[in-house]
Amino acid sequence: MPAEQTGSVNVTPGSSQSSLATASLPEPGWLKVRVAGGSTVSIPSSPYDGFWRVYDSGGWEPDSVAVFRRFIDSHHSYIDIGSWIGPTLLLGCQLAKRAYGIEPNPIAFATLSRNITCNRPLTDNVQLFELCVAPTSGKCSFGSREGGGGSMSSLLFSREETS
Repeated sequence: MPAEQTGSVNVTPGSSQSSLATASLPEPGWLKVRVAGGSTVSIPSSPYDGFWRVYDSGGWEPDSVAVFRRFIDSHHSYIDIGSWIGPTLLLGCQLAKRAYGIEPNPIAFATLSRNITCNRPLTDNVQLFELCVAPTSGKCSFGSREGGGGSMSSLLFSREETS
C-alpha cells in the first residue's frame, strides 16, 4: 500500500476563488480526450494518463455519465464537490449554465486548474475554489492513502503520518 500523504487547507465558505489565465497548448505531451460524448479536450500529460485513456474510451463510470446527462441542463448550475483533476467538471460544464469546482487537495487542485485553463473557451463557465466543505471555518487537515493528489483525499486520513 502506498504511503499516506497529508496536508491542510484553509476553509472559508464562499471564498478562495482561483484566477485562471488562458494558456496556449504546446504540441508534445498532450492527450486529446473525448468527454462522454461531448467535446474533445486537451489534457497535459501527467501521472493520470492511464485514467484519461479509460475516460476517453467511455469505460469510466458510464452510469454516472448517464445521471449527469439526465439531470444537468443549460438552465441550471452544477457544483462539483471534490473535483479532483476534472473528469466530472469537464462534462458538467458542457451541460450546465455555470459550473463550480471545489477541490481541497493542493496537488489535485493544481492539476485541475491546469486542465480547466487549457480548455478555454469551453470552460469559460467554470469557477474553481481551493477549499473544502466543512461545518466550520478554519484550518482543516486531510490525507490520502493514494499519495499526494489522489482522488481519495479524506478527512478520515488526517491523523495519519505523512511520509
